[in-house]
This record gives sequence, C-alpha cells and structure tokens, in this order.
Amino acid sequence: MSAILARPPRTTRLARTLGLDGNLLRRATGRAKTWIRVGLLAAFLAGGPLAAIGAGHWMYHAETAEARAQAADRHSTRAVLLEPAPPPVTMAAARGGDQAQALARRQCPGAAPRTGELLAASGSRWCR
Repeated sequence: MSAILARPPRTTRLARTLGLDGNLLRRATGRAKTWIRVGLLAAFLAGGPLAAIGAGHWMYHAETAEARAQAADRHSTRAVLLEPAPPPVTMAAARGGDQAQALARRQCPGAAPRTGELLAASGSRWCR
C-alpha cells in the first residue's frame, strides 16, 4: 500500500511559487530574481500613493498660482448708471435677487470710457 501525499496549503504553494520557501537548492539567480520581485512590489505599493499625493500637491499649487495670476490681472472699477435700474418685474425676481440690467458708463485706468449694460441693484443709481 502506498501513501497518498496531501496537497500543501496555499500559503506554502504561494511561498514556493514566489521563491520565498527557503529552499537551499534554489539557484542564486532564482533567489536574486525573488528579491528583485519583492523590491519592485514594495516600491510600487509605497510609490503609488506617494506619486498620487505628489501629483495632487503639484496640481493644487499650479491652480492656486494660476488663480493668483488671474486675480492680479483683474481689477475693480466703478460704474455710473446713466439711468436708474428698473424695479423687479415678477415676484420671483423680487424674491430671488434684486438685480436688473441697466445702462452704465465705466472707465478703467488708462483706457477710454465704455458704455454698456451691467447688472445693478434694482432702483439704484450706481453700481460697482
């Protein structure tokens, strides 16, 4: 009668497959390949989140720098209404916001005055 060998547990099979079973008869190139695999796995598992965090920080700083550049490019100026802003027409407009289109003149520093329609508070004589 011959004995039937039992199948080794999964962890043992996985250790053998990866070359982590401590087999003294394994070739030196096999052991080196195993350590290279372990090192690459560790590098990818540690480097992936670090790369994502670094990309997030880079994107945040790039966007804030762009927002600062755009804010520096813009400037506020005062406009004078040429006619009073009309009152709200409907109840929904009266409840939601009290702004209306009105004809106004504005002048930016170093530029010619411009005339056009702007949003202004209903009933006011000037806007920002």
